[in-house]
Amino acid sequence: MGAEMIERVYSMLGEKVDEQDQLMAESGEMAAPTIRKLTIEWAVKPMAGLVLGAYAIWLMHFAHDWRIAFAASAAATGMGLLACRITSVRGIAAGWTVVTFAFVLAVVFILVRGAVA
Repeated sequence: MGAEMIERVYSMLGEKVDEQDQLMAESGEMAAPTIRKLTIEWAVKPMAGLVLGAYAIWLMHFAHDWRIAFAASAAATGMGLLACRITSVRGIAAGWTVVTFAFVLAVVFILVRGAVA
């Protein structure tokens, strides 16, 4: 087998996959997700959301009043929950919401602990 023949077979295989995908889309069937898509949707996007949420929380150290920090983190959590409705950013929104909600819980815990003590 030469490189030319391998390229032709690979091209034919790609055309066949495209045809099958088109037929599945027309019939309403869902194609099985690829490893790449699963990695992006279940690992890369949530990690990006976690990092972005952590940076958003880090910015709250500029708020010198706990009320502002609490309101901003609660608003950030609400934005994350709303963004979960959008399919294309759902993974990012999930990571964002986890981090910002954890910060809301931490602020509440600190406030309750301070009130009890």
